Amino acid sequence: MKTALIADDDPANLNLLRDILAADGYRAFLAVDGPQALQIAQAECPDLILLDILMPGMDGFEVCRRLKDHPLTLDIPVIFISALNDGESITRGFEVGAADYICVPFRVLEVLARVRHQTRLLEQRRQIERQHELVNALRRQFVRSATHDLKNPLYVIQSYAQLLEEDESVARSGEARYYVQRILSSAQRMRNLVTDMLDLARIEDGTALSIQEASVNQMLTRAIHEFDLDAANRGVVLLSELLVEDRIVQVDVDAMLRVLENLLSNALKYTPAHKQILLRAWVEDSWLHVSVSDKGVGIEPQELERIFEPFYRANQREIHEVEGSGLGLSIVKQIVEQHGGRVSVESAVGRGTTFTLHLPLRAEE
Repeated sequence: MKTALIADDDPANLNLLRDILAADGYRAFLAVDGPQALQIAQAECPDLILLDILMPGMDGFEVCRRLKDHPLTLDIPVIFISALNDGESITRGFEVGAADYICVPFRVLEVLARVRHQTRLLEQRRQIERQHELVNALRRQFVRSATHDLKNPLYVIQSYAQLLEEDESVARSGEARYYVQRILSSAQRMRNLVTDMLDLARIEDGTALSIQEASVNQMLTRAIHEFDLDAANRGVVLLSELLVEDRIVQVDVDAMLRVLENLLSNALKYTPAHKQILLRAWVEDSWLHVSVSDKGVGIEPQELERIFEPFYRANQREIHEVEGSGLGLSIVKQIVEQHGGRVSVESAVGRGTTFTLHLPLRAEE
């Protein structure tokens, strides 16, 4: 059954509106003041709220503002029903988040028409949300099936290519060796893409984190040492500024290492020789902050809002010239948010980019 909350300090209005809605199939909750309306709304989460403005304890404008600030009630449509029929009051009603505004004295048919309109909009939104969830579920299922099916053929391709690479006739032929190496590198890129897609699917499915105690400095040192050789080969200088006083944190170590490795790998891809990459950590206001800064190509301002989207790559020539799946930053964002944190980015074209992880520290940490 559809439900509605009616908030009004006038018993006659309460009873009349309750009867109107009951005739249209609604079960009504009644409130006679603002605080009671908020309490019922958060406890019952009705489909619709009819709200008077001039009520004791808290006026309707403030009630609506608080409803729109609360995660449980922000999507519930609110219709003001009030004797305040001046333009300023009506405008303010919409500014605090009302879906509609009915002036008193009201007509029964008008109330029914406006309520039914909001009910249709609500049902349409819920239907769109259900369809969106279904599409996402089908997409994740397809990704899991496709990537699992790709793993075995890729393993076979790599295995035979490795055998060819070790063959004496291939070793003696520069051209044959070149083609085999191309096969191996392409197969490895495909395996990396498959791994990224599977990781993202697991994260989106809500796979539980394996939380354990870890030293921040040891974790950062382990991550940066993975890239010592690659950085040396590229002529890039890797620097680190660890915590002055190390902290023990509660994290999924493997997941956080994946985050750091993705950020460091990206920094190396886009940083020219003889430039520096800095991994830095600090604690401030009960938050652990870890940043990876490079002196690379930078990202255009209009691209920054989309760089965490799956498969998205900034539309810059320097970035498209570097191979990548477009999944790394999406994985970074998802893992950090699973830990209750967030990721921020600052960038200037031609000057470099800084990605910063912001992770909450628990009291015992």
